[in-house]
Amino acid sequence: MAYTDTMGYVVSTTSSEVLAAYEQGVSLWLRQRSGAVEALDHAVAVDRHFPLAHCTRAYVAWRAGKVEVALDAHQQALARADDAHDERERLHLHTVEAMRCCDGAAALHHLEQLAEQYPTDRMAMRLLSFNYLARGDYQRGVMQARRSLNACPDDPQFLTMLVLLQHGSLRPRWA
Repeated sequence: MAYTDTMGYVVSTTSSEVLAAYEQGVSLWLRQRSGAVEALDHAVAVDRHFPLAHCTRAYVAWRAGKVEVALDAHQQALARADDAHDERERLHLHTVEAMRCCDGAAALHHLEQLAEQYPTDRMAMRLLSFNYLARGDYQRGVMQARRSLNACPDDPQFLTMLVLLQHGSLRPRWA
Protein backbone atom coordinates (compact mmCIF):
# COMPACT_ATOMS: atom_id res chain seq x y z
CA MET A 1 0.00 0.00 0.00
CA ALA A 2 1.41 3.37 -1.03
CA TYR A 3 1.19 6.20 1.48
CA THR A 4 1.04 9.91 0.76
CA ASP A 5 2.11 12.80 2.95
CA THR A 6 -0.16 15.66 4.02
CA MET A 7 0.43 17.43 0.73
CA GLY A 8 -0.56 14.39 -1.33
CA TYR A 9 2.93 13.31 -2.41
CA VAL A 10 3.74 9.61 -2.47
CA VAL A 11 6.32 8.54 0.12
CA SER A 12 8.35 5.35 0.13
CA THR A 13 7.49 4.13 3.61
CA THR A 14 4.98 1.33 4.04
CA SER A 15 4.25 2.15 7.68
CA SER A 16 1.55 4.51 8.92
CA GLU A 17 3.50 4.84 12.19
CA VAL A 18 6.59 6.00 10.31
CA LEU A 19 4.60 8.40 8.15
CA ALA A 20 3.01 9.91 11.27
CA ALA A 21 6.44 10.34 12.93
CA TYR A 22 7.87 11.87 9.74
CA GLU A 23 4.93 14.29 9.43
CA GLN A 24 5.25 15.21 13.11
CA GLY A 25 8.96 15.94 12.65
CA VAL A 26 8.29 18.13 9.63
CA SER A 27 5.44 19.95 11.35
CA LEU A 28 7.42 20.57 14.55
CA TRP A 29 10.38 21.91 12.60
CA LEU A 30 8.29 24.18 10.40
CA ARG A 31 6.62 25.61 13.50
CA GLN A 32 10.00 25.94 15.22
CA ARG A 33 9.07 23.59 18.03
CA SER A 34 11.32 21.15 19.83
CA GLY A 35 11.10 17.44 19.20
CA ALA A 36 11.54 17.46 15.42
CA VAL A 37 14.81 15.52 15.45
CA GLU A 38 13.39 13.00 17.92
CA ALA A 39 10.30 12.41 15.77
CA LEU A 40 12.49 11.90 12.71
CA ASP A 41 14.80 9.63 14.72
CA HIS A 42 11.76 7.50 15.51
CA ALA A 43 10.73 7.41 11.84
CA VAL A 44 14.11 6.16 10.66
CA ALA A 45 14.46 3.72 13.57
CA VAL A 46 11.22 2.01 12.57
CA ASP A 47 11.78 2.20 8.79
CA ARG A 48 15.44 2.58 7.95
CA HIS A 49 14.58 2.27 4.23
CA PHE A 50 12.72 5.61 4.08
CA PRO A 51 15.21 7.94 2.36
CA LEU A 52 13.04 11.05 2.62
CA ALA A 53 12.97 10.74 6.42
CA HIS A 54 16.78 10.48 6.45
CA CYS A 55 17.04 13.55 4.19
CA THR A 56 14.65 15.53 6.37
CA ARG A 57 16.56 14.46 9.47
CA ALA A 58 19.74 15.77 7.81
CA TYR A 59 18.09 19.11 6.95
CA VAL A 60 16.70 19.59 10.45
CA ALA A 61 19.91 18.58 12.21
CA TRP A 62 21.98 20.77 9.88
CA ARG A 63 19.78 23.82 10.58
CA ALA A 64 19.91 23.06 14.34
CA GLY A 65 23.71 22.92 14.28
CA LYS A 66 23.80 19.21 15.14
CA VAL A 67 26.65 18.36 12.79
CA GLU A 68 27.16 14.73 13.87
CA VAL A 69 23.44 13.97 13.52
CA ALA A 70 23.36 15.69 10.12
CA LEU A 71 26.37 13.72 8.88
CA ASP A 72 24.88 10.45 10.13
CA ALA A 73 21.57 11.27 8.47
CA HIS A 74 23.39 12.10 5.23
CA GLN A 75 25.21 8.77 5.27
CA GLN A 76 22.01 6.89 6.02
CA ALA A 77 20.14 8.75 3.27
CA LEU A 78 22.72 7.93 0.63
CA ALA A 79 22.89 4.33 1.77
CA ARG A 80 19.12 4.17 1.11
CA ALA A 81 19.24 5.90 -2.27
CA ASP A 82 18.10 2.73 -4.05
CA ASP A 83 14.96 2.78 -1.89
CA ALA A 84 13.85 6.13 -3.32
CA HIS A 85 10.67 5.40 -5.25
CA ASP A 86 10.27 8.64 -7.17
CA GLU A 87 11.94 11.73 -8.55
CA ARG A 88 10.98 13.85 -5.54
CA GLU A 89 12.89 11.63 -3.13
CA ARG A 90 15.83 11.45 -5.53
CA LEU A 91 15.96 15.26 -5.73
CA HIS A 92 16.02 15.44 -1.94
CA LEU A 93 18.89 12.95 -1.92
CA HIS A 94 20.79 15.12 -4.44
CA THR A 95 20.10 18.20 -2.31
CA VAL A 96 21.42 16.54 0.86
CA GLU A 97 24.54 15.41 -0.96
CA ALA A 98 25.15 18.89 -2.37
CA MET A 99 24.71 20.44 1.08
CA ARG A 100 27.16 17.98 2.62
CA CYS A 101 29.68 18.85 -0.09
CA CYS A 102 29.10 22.58 0.57
CA ASP A 103 28.00 22.97 -3.05
CA GLY A 104 25.47 25.75 -2.62
CA ALA A 105 24.88 26.15 -6.36
CA ALA A 106 23.98 22.48 -6.76
CA ALA A 107 21.79 22.50 -3.63
CA LEU A 108 19.96 25.57 -4.93
CA HIS A 109 19.54 23.94 -8.33
CA HIS A 110 17.99 20.80 -6.79
CA LEU A 111 15.73 22.83 -4.49
CA GLU A 112 14.55 24.87 -7.47
CA GLN A 113 13.83 21.64 -9.37
CA LEU A 114 11.80 20.47 -6.39
CA ALA A 115 9.96 23.80 -6.34
CA GLU A 116 9.18 23.54 -10.03
CA GLN A 117 7.89 19.98 -9.91
CA TYR A 118 6.51 19.88 -6.35
CA PRO A 119 5.50 23.43 -5.35
CA THR A 120 3.87 22.29 -2.10
CA ASP A 121 6.81 20.26 -0.78
CA ARG A 122 7.02 22.06 2.56
CA MET A 123 10.61 21.11 3.44
CA ALA A 124 11.96 22.07 0.03
CA MET A 125 10.05 25.36 0.07
CA ARG A 126 11.30 26.26 3.57
CA LEU A 127 14.89 25.52 2.61
CA LEU A 128 14.49 27.45 -0.61
CA SER A 129 13.02 30.44 1.24
CA PHE A 130 16.00 30.41 3.64
CA ASN A 131 18.27 30.43 0.61
CA TYR A 132 16.46 33.31 -1.06
CA LEU A 133 16.44 35.32 2.18
CA ALA A 134 20.15 34.73 2.77
CA ARG A 135 21.00 35.75 -0.79
CA GLY A 136 18.71 38.77 -0.72
CA ASP A 137 16.85 37.34 -3.72
CA TYR A 138 13.47 38.46 -2.40
CA GLN A 139 11.77 38.79 -5.78
CA ARG A 140 12.36 35.15 -6.73
CA GLY A 141 11.35 34.08 -3.26
CA VAL A 142 8.09 36.02 -3.42
CA MET A 143 7.35 34.51 -6.85
CA GLN A 144 7.90 30.99 -5.47
CA ALA A 145 5.84 31.66 -2.36
CA ARG A 146 2.95 32.88 -4.52
CA ARG A 147 3.26 29.82 -6.75
CA SER A 148 3.11 27.54 -3.71
CA LEU A 149 0.15 29.50 -2.34
CA ASN A 150 -1.68 29.14 -5.64
CA ALA A 151 -1.26 25.37 -5.33
CA CYS A 152 -2.29 25.32 -1.65
CA PRO A 153 -3.93 28.65 -0.66
CA ASP A 154 -4.49 27.96 3.04
CA ASP A 155 -1.12 26.54 4.01
CA PRO A 156 0.44 28.61 6.83
CA GLN A 157 3.95 27.60 5.72
CA PHE A 158 3.55 29.29 2.35
CA LEU A 159 1.79 32.31 3.85
CA THR A 160 4.69 32.75 6.28
CA MET A 161 7.19 32.32 3.46
CA LEU A 162 5.47 35.08 1.49
CA VAL A 163 5.32 37.49 4.45
CA LEU A 164 8.96 36.93 5.37
CA LEU A 165 10.15 37.42 1.82
CA GLN A 166 7.96 40.48 1.27
CA HIS A 167 9.21 41.98 4.53
CA GLY A 168 12.79 41.21 3.53
CA SER A 169 12.24 42.88 0.17
CA LEU A 170 11.46 46.15 1.96
CA ARG A 171 14.92 46.31 3.52
CA PRO A 172 17.29 48.77 1.90
CA ARG A 173 19.95 47.27 -0.29
CA TRP A 174 23.35 48.69 0.43
CA ALA A 175 25.90 48.95 -2.32
